[in-house]
Amino acid sequence: MVSRNRWLSVVLLSVAAVLLVVGCGGGDDEGGNGGGGAAAADQTLKWGLGAEYVLDPGLATDTTSAKLVLNIFDPLVKLGDDLEAEPSMAESWDVN
Repeated sequence: MVSRNRWLSVVLLSVAAVLLVVGCGGGDDEGGNGGGGAAAADQTLKWGLGAEYVLDPGLATDTTSAKLVLNIFDPLVKLGDDLEAEPSMAESWDVN
Protein backbone atom coordinates (compact mmCIF):
# COMPACT_ATOMS: atom_id res chain seq x y z
CA MET A 1 0.00 0.00 0.00
CA VAL A 2 2.90 2.33 0.71
CA SER A 3 4.40 1.83 -2.75
CA ARG A 4 1.05 2.68 -4.36
CA ASN A 5 0.83 5.98 -2.45
CA ARG A 6 4.46 6.74 -3.30
CA TRP A 7 3.80 6.00 -6.99
CA LEU A 8 0.74 8.29 -6.97
CA SER A 9 2.76 11.04 -5.29
CA VAL A 10 5.51 10.77 -7.90
CA VAL A 11 2.99 10.95 -10.74
CA LEU A 12 1.20 13.97 -9.24
CA LEU A 13 4.49 15.80 -8.60
CA SER A 14 5.61 15.07 -12.17
CA VAL A 15 2.37 16.44 -13.61
CA ALA A 16 2.62 19.53 -11.40
CA ALA A 17 6.23 20.11 -12.50
CA VAL A 18 5.34 19.78 -16.18
CA LEU A 19 2.42 22.21 -15.80
CA LEU A 20 4.69 24.67 -13.98
CA VAL A 21 7.34 24.53 -16.70
CA VAL A 22 4.82 24.84 -19.54
CA GLY A 23 2.85 27.61 -17.87
CA CYS A 24 5.88 29.75 -17.08
CA GLY A 25 7.58 29.37 -20.45
CA GLY A 26 7.67 31.80 -23.36
CA GLY A 27 9.82 34.84 -22.89
CA ASP A 28 10.43 35.71 -26.54
CA ASP A 29 10.09 39.34 -27.55
CA GLU A 30 9.34 38.67 -31.21
CA GLY A 31 5.80 37.77 -32.18
CA GLY A 32 4.00 36.22 -29.29
CA ASN A 33 0.85 37.60 -27.79
CA GLY A 34 2.12 38.59 -24.38
CA GLY A 35 1.06 41.92 -22.94
CA GLY A 36 3.23 44.92 -22.28
CA GLY A 37 4.96 45.01 -25.66
CA ALA A 38 4.37 47.19 -28.67
CA ALA A 39 1.33 46.55 -30.83
CA ALA A 40 1.76 43.85 -33.42
CA ALA A 41 2.39 45.03 -36.97
CA ASP A 42 -0.31 42.76 -38.39
CA GLN A 43 -3.57 43.54 -36.63
CA THR A 44 -5.96 41.35 -38.56
CA LEU A 45 -9.17 40.08 -37.01
CA LYS A 46 -9.88 36.50 -38.02
CA TRP A 47 -13.41 35.46 -37.26
CA GLY A 48 -14.52 31.91 -38.07
CA LEU A 49 -18.03 31.97 -39.46
CA GLY A 50 -20.07 28.81 -39.57
CA ALA A 51 -22.43 29.89 -42.33
CA GLU A 52 -22.79 32.05 -45.41
CA TYR A 53 -23.44 35.74 -44.79
CA VAL A 54 -24.78 38.91 -46.41
CA LEU A 55 -23.02 42.24 -45.82
CA ASP A 56 -25.93 44.41 -47.00
CA PRO A 57 -27.62 45.87 -43.89
CA GLY A 58 -30.96 45.92 -45.71
CA LEU A 59 -30.78 42.23 -46.56
CA ALA A 60 -29.15 40.81 -43.41
CA THR A 61 -31.90 38.71 -41.87
CA ASP A 62 -29.98 35.78 -40.40
CA THR A 63 -28.00 35.94 -37.16
CA THR A 64 -24.56 35.52 -38.76
CA SER A 65 -25.14 38.40 -41.16
CA ALA A 66 -26.68 40.54 -38.42
CA LYS A 67 -23.62 40.05 -36.18
CA LEU A 68 -21.30 41.04 -39.01
CA VAL A 69 -23.36 44.10 -39.95
CA LEU A 70 -23.53 45.27 -36.32
CA ASN A 71 -19.75 44.94 -35.96
CA ILE A 72 -18.85 46.57 -39.29
CA PHE A 73 -21.38 49.36 -39.79
CA ASP A 74 -22.20 52.16 -37.38
CA PRO A 75 -25.80 53.34 -37.87
CA LEU A 76 -26.89 56.96 -38.01
CA VAL A 77 -29.12 56.49 -34.95
CA LYS A 78 -29.52 53.77 -32.35
CA LEU A 79 -32.47 52.82 -30.17
CA GLY A 80 -32.00 53.63 -26.51
CA ASP A 81 -33.35 51.72 -23.51
CA ASP A 82 -36.69 53.55 -23.86
CA LEU A 83 -36.78 52.66 -27.60
CA GLU A 84 -36.32 56.29 -28.60
CA ALA A 85 -33.83 57.23 -31.33
CA GLU A 86 -30.48 58.40 -29.98
CA PRO A 87 -27.68 59.86 -32.11
CA SER A 88 -24.88 57.57 -33.14
CA MET A 89 -23.18 58.93 -36.27
CA ALA A 90 -25.86 61.57 -36.95
CA GLU A 91 -25.48 64.92 -35.22
CA SER A 92 -29.11 65.91 -35.78
CA TRP A 93 -32.17 64.91 -37.82
CA ASP A 94 -35.62 66.15 -38.76
CA VAL A 95 -38.71 63.96 -38.61
CA ASN A 96 -41.17 64.52 -41.47
